[in-house]
Amino acid sequence: SKVKLLIGMLSYNRLDFTKKVIESLYKNTDENDFELIIYDNGSNDGTPEYLDKLSKDFFNNYENRKITTIQSPVNVGVAGGLNRILEHRDSKQHFMKLDNDIIFKEGTDRDWVKKIKEIFDTNIIIKSAENIDCKIGAVCVKPYTWNEVEQKETNLIQEYPEHKVGKWTFQYNPEGVLGCSTVFRKEVFDFFKKFDEDFIYGYEESLMHVQMIKNGFLSFFNNNIARVYHIDPGGETQYIKWKHQVAHNNYQLYLKKYEELGGIVK
Repeated sequence: SKVKLLIGMLSYNRLDFTKKVIESLYKNTDENDFELIIYDNGSNDGTPEYLDKLSKDFFNNYENRKITTIQSPVNVGVAGGLNRILEHRDSKQHFMKLDNDIIFKEGTDRDWVKKIKEIFDTNIIIKSAENIDCKIGAVCVKPYTWNEVEQKETNLIQEYPEHKVGKWTFQYNPEGVLGCSTVFRKEVFDFFKKFDEDFIYGYEESLMHVQMIKNGFLSFFNNNIARVYHIDPGGETQYIKWKHQVAHNNYQLYLKKYEELGGIVK
């Protein structure tokens, strides 16, 4: 049987956002290509009830749709929630971290999952800055924001140098910041069984990025395979810039922690 992409999404309140993300995901993605697991981190705004009804009733009407919801009585954090989702991952599945404030732009090619799978299956080899042969370990579907006043897209994450690899164009970010819509290839989890639950500032995927480089995997942004918007109002404030700056400033701390961990989070 076909191996589907496992999409893991966390929810903590923000029920309106969660509804929009789920609707957008299924509307703009081939439903045969993925399964969705939602881990609720102890919401108290009606999200648990909504997710319970969603998994039991609505999706039973769609033969190819698979959705699993997991309810936690307490907030175990971002990395903790993702790790509990990963416990349900088949070893053959690629894994996507999709935040519950990311929606797909209308008109996105519904075959975007197949395109990312093709990138991983092609086993492209790219030289790292240290001249090490690396595979593509993660592709972040680069998020944008929509400016209602100016009626145009604005960058949520800065532009990075472009790399043309075969028919694909990527942006490489050496700073260790990934994003809220990142697909990790299955082999990455042969090395890293889980995200670091003690990681500072919630940048759980950034330490993963550093470890990936050390183990022969690079991560890239791509804004052509699919187009996504970050709908959290905080995405258009100084807050998101501050978080990225913190991640940039702490890059050496990531490296230090990587060494302290002995190279791999098991």
